[in-house]
Amino acid sequence: LRRYVMSNSSLEFFFYDGRTSFFNFVEIDPKIVFRKIVSLKPQNMVHDTLWTPREYFLQSAVLTQAWVEGSLSNFDYLMLLNRIAGRSYWDLSQYPVFPWILKDYKSSTINLNDPDIYRDLSKPIG
Repeated sequence: LRRYVMSNSSLEFFFYDGRTSFFNFVEIDPKIVFRKIVSLKPQNMVHDTLWTPREYFLQSAVLTQAWVEGSLSNFDYLMLLNRIAGRSYWDLSQYPVFPWILKDYKSSTINLNDPDIYRDLSKPIG
């Protein structure tokens, strides 16, 4: 179940190859559609239930541990956290977010090993 324009009216499907499909329903509850799809028992369906907030939290803990161990890149970790948070490329009002970490946007080249190019993350962006 996904939100679209701040309304719980959508479903987003995630495929093994990384593609997604997003469907917004105007006049029908997306939970009804989801239950119908589950009842058809598609062969490749991995998750056949809507996750509870607790399940999302537990999944994020597993992802965090994989990231800490170096099994996930920073980008993949942030994309998965955005997905768990309900953010999607399909809805500009809930587009995935990434932290702003650089402070040097004027140099023609930057050295990522130079600590002076990174902003102080203990302070707010503004």
